[in-house]
Amino acid sequence: MCIMAMKKRVVGVCFSGSGEEYQTKIIEVLMEYARGYDISLMFYASLDNKYNHNLHDLGEYSVYKLINFDKLDGLVMISESIKDNAVLDDIVSRAKSAGVPVVCFDKPIDNADCNIVFDDCGAIESITEHLIKVHGCRRINFLAGYFGQYVSDRRLESYKCALDKNGIPFDPERTAEGKWWAGGAKSAVNKWLEEGMTFDAIVCANDNMAMAAADELASHGISVPEVVKVTGIDDLRAAECYIPRITTARFKHSEGICKAIDVLRDIWAGRSAEKRIVFGNDLVFAESCGCVTNGLDKIKINSYAYELSYKNEITNIFDKHLIRFTNNVDSAGSFEKSLDIMANYLERAWCRELWVCINDGFFEGDDHGAEYAETMHLMLHRGAFGCEKSDIIFSASELIPDFENKIAENTNLLVMPLHVKETTVGYVVREFMSTQSLDQWYMFSMNLSGMFDVIRGQEQLRKANAMLENMYVHDSMTGLYNRRGFFKAISEKFGGSPSCELMVVSADLDGLKEINDKYGHTEGDNAIETVASALEYACGDRAVCARFGGDEFIAAGLYEAGLAEDFEEKFDSFINDFNASSDVQYKVGASIGIVADRCTIENIDRIISIADERMYMQKNERKQFVRQSPR
Repeated sequence: MCIMAMKKRVVGVCFSGSGEEYQTKIIEVLMEYARGYDISLMFYASLDNKYNHNLHDLGEYSVYKLINFDKLDGLVMISESIKDNAVLDDIVSRAKSAGVPVVCFDKPIDNADCNIVFDDCGAIESITEHLIKVHGCRRINFLAGYFGQYVSDRRLESYKCALDKNGIPFDPERTAEGKWWAGGAKSAVNKWLEEGMTFDAIVCANDNMAMAAADELASHGISVPEVVKVTGIDDLRAAECYIPRITTARFKHSEGICKAIDVLRDIWAGRSAEKRIVFGNDLVFAESCGCVTNGLDKIKINSYAYELSYKNEITNIFDKHLIRFTNNVDSAGSFEKSLDIMANYLERAWCRELWVCINDGFFEGDDHGAEYAETMHLMLHRGAFGCEKSDIIFSASELIPDFENKIAENTNLLVMPLHVKETTVGYVVREFMSTQSLDQWYMFSMNLSGMFDVIRGQEQLRKANAMLENMYVHDSMTGLYNRRGFFKAISEKFGGSPSCELMVVSADLDGLKEINDKYGHTEGDNAIETVASALEYACGDRAVCARFGGDEFIAAGLYEAGLAEDFEEKFDSFINDFNASSDVQYKVGASIGIVADRCTIENIDRIISIADERMYMQKNERKQFVRQSPR
């Protein structure tokens, strides 16, 4: 009996941000836990999560448009990291329409099958009450992230609730935006001090701002916690190693992200899922609020210092490589050379397998705005045997060629957008087993986007120059070379062997003025084009043909025995065939002069003059013949 193997489950994961500890902790735990259940993860990452409603952000969030829900069994949204609610709602709505179950992590979305949230409100409220009840603080300031932002406002409301419970009036002047980062926190604290505000504690909406606030106070000679007590939330490693150690709250993110996988497994098994699951937190009271702990953990501090040093060293090496890489690509002389340099650089990429996929038609100037082309061009593929250029065209819905086998082989894949402002260039897909160097991958993808845009600009410039060059050396009416182009072409074709023997033909349309006067200049142009075609037909690929102006033509090619007779026969044959089959009211005629005396390119001007003389002799003979013919 044949037993079919079960298809491996694939879960999509959407997140934003590159090197923040919040994301990296969650993702590392998620990958390890999913691996235990033989679940592959497809990460769709906007690696810049500083959302400012600008064109760059639109380009970053375009990566979520690549999600093909037909290939996913579930979706985990690290929703707090994605700052644009409209983007979140769109992703979840598309997933639900496709019948894909969705679990949101840390920021709830109404349409999700399950929302896993954390009691940050309880943590902020408890810490604020701790400052009031244990340390006697009454003038407590609050550093928010951004006013109007979901998590920031929740934490602000919890601070206000703790004040109200303890009979302390809320004063909006004691709140400020720290914007979640050190610079914003320092500015806010400095402003309070410059305004002469007195306070005995600062509750911060995250640890980064808490450390920055303590640092700014110290720069003003204000000691923490003796004069001002400072608290944070999130339990970052840096806060644990900071002196004084920061009082904070440790959220159970690891348990929460594992629960997200458990919820999906329940749904797959047909079991109902809780709509909302709340995880608590562990308060960590430390020296920054005046509490006494067991002292410094030197092992942790040394480990953290080493990691920071190592990361800084890797960043410096990467930056130097990236500068050289960018300069080499920018200075490449051709499209193919640029790709060769990229392929060589990607040989050393920090991953097992990688695909660089570009919008089909991008280099031809096709612009899809913030969307992606329906078909993609696999430009570069780094695999087990190095990095190679590729000409594979495939459907964007497949994401990469042979998706099912590749996700099975690599366990997890990371998708990063390539874009210039809001305009998509393509995307990078890479094997993803560790969050190390995510910052470098963000820098790499952004530089790669710029390089492809430069290559496209260079390619379009080369084409424009080629078009201008073509116009510069060609006659616009007939497509033959003009005088300038003729001398350039014969120099290139025969100049390497100046002693080679040439045959030169001079041709001139008969009766152009009469045709123009009687039938109009359009017919005159038609007659000129007919002679040009006759010249090309007679010469074939053996000679360079040119229109020197008006009704004058020149051709030059290598001398061969019998070539002059062959040329004249073909030329006359073409003219005669045209006259026999054309319905115009005039006959096209042309006089020619041929120099087949084995002359060289060094005396080409003299050869042309002789050919002209012979052409005019024939023209005069034809005129005499017309005059002497009986009427």
